[in-house]
Amino acid sequence: MEIYMFTPQESPLLRPSHGNMSIGGMFLAHEMGTDPHYPSFFEVFMQDRIHQSLKPAVRHVFLVLAERWPQAVVLLDHLDEVFAIMSLFLERHYLAKNDALFSESLYGFKRSRYRSQEGTGPRNEQHRKADNSNTSNVTGQSEHMKMSALTQGDRRLALLVTILAPYAKAKLDALYIHYKDTLLPSPVVNRRSWWGGNGSSRGQGRRWRSGRGESGTAGGAAHSGVEGEEDEQKEEIRVRLRRVFVAMYPLLHAAYEGSFFVYQWTYLLGRRKQYSPLLHIAGQVLRRLSQEDVQPPAPSITEKKSLTARLVRSFKVLLLLGIVAFKLLEWWMSSPDFLQSPRQKRIVPPVPDPPAPAPTGVPLPKDAVLCPLCLRPRVNPAVTSAGVVFCYKCLLPEVRKAGVCPVTLQPCREEQVRRIYLT
Repeated sequence: MEIYMFTPQESPLLRPSHGNMSIGGMFLAHEMGTDPHYPSFFEVFMQDRIHQSLKPAVRHVFLVLAERWPQAVVLLDHLDEVFAIMSLFLERHYLAKNDALFSESLYGFKRSRYRSQEGTGPRNEQHRKADNSNTSNVTGQSEHMKMSALTQGDRRLALLVTILAPYAKAKLDALYIHYKDTLLPSPVVNRRSWWGGNGSSRGQGRRWRSGRGESGTAGGAAHSGVEGEEDEQKEEIRVRLRRVFVAMYPLLHAAYEGSFFVYQWTYLLGRRKQYSPLLHIAGQVLRRLSQEDVQPPAPSITEKKSLTARLVRSFKVLLLLGIVAFKLLEWWMSSPDFLQSPRQKRIVPPVPDPPAPAPTGVPLPKDAVLCPLCLRPRVNPAVTSAGVVFCYKCLLPEVRKAGVCPVTLQPCREEQVRRIYLT
């Protein structure tokens, strides 16, 4: 199902929103009184999904390169840094050109400075009249918003928040996983010793210091003992700090992710104009492009022939195609056929022929329904590991006695006998 969103001036430019949206959710957003100047929750959600899929796409490209050229493994080792540098140049270009990030410009958004003004004085009234063409006041709100174009400082702040926050979060996640694996307490160690209480580390330090005092009395030995004690204390402090970090980071992670959840819900309910706390920190909001923004100025002949402009346009098209290709590849890799290993896909070989009867073993009867031991129709059939079927009461004593199949004389233990239940 495709939902078409109009521009504020009801322009004929129709942009279908992408993604699987439920009818009930769209009805809820419509009933909340969505401001036409601001993007809907679903539009912002989908552009955020595109923004989050850029790093997995780059990681997949580096994986493919590393399989062909082992030297490219260094890119995977420094994925966070490489992606941050790539994002720096990409987002800097789009912020300077469109006042929006790459994923935001795909959906026709732009960023504006956001400030709230309270009061009903003449100065505020003049501001509201002057900004009437650029703002939309929601009914029932006492807060009047003042919008203005981004300055160079605003673009730098948006770039800093957009790149630095995910980079720091990725590094903290990796640090938490590393410390959690190295400092995970053993099941036999109590909690107090793991936190550095009356545990083994402090006891070992006292024993080490006492041993040093008993074994040597020279000044050099005493000096080295003091240095060793200081190093041990520093290491103990570092270990305690790491354990505090491992214990507290899940709470910080929950608070970080929970802040995004709260901002998304308040944006959906129309209580807030920022979709994420990063926008709030930057003091900016997302808005739809107006009719004037959609109509770009006529480029000059120099701009048309500029090689840089051509490369930028080509890069944008290639990046869009790359995102689509990555999504298709991600869908294909998640299919059950792709997840099966080559060994699982192999055709099962035919069942080998049963072993031949031994010359000194019990001969097989001509009638296949007879038991080779009692030569009567089988009752409660059971099969040996060699594949020969007997009566269960006839076979079990022979296997216990000789430990072999009576017909083929191949080794067969009692636990290898399988009973056959006929229906």
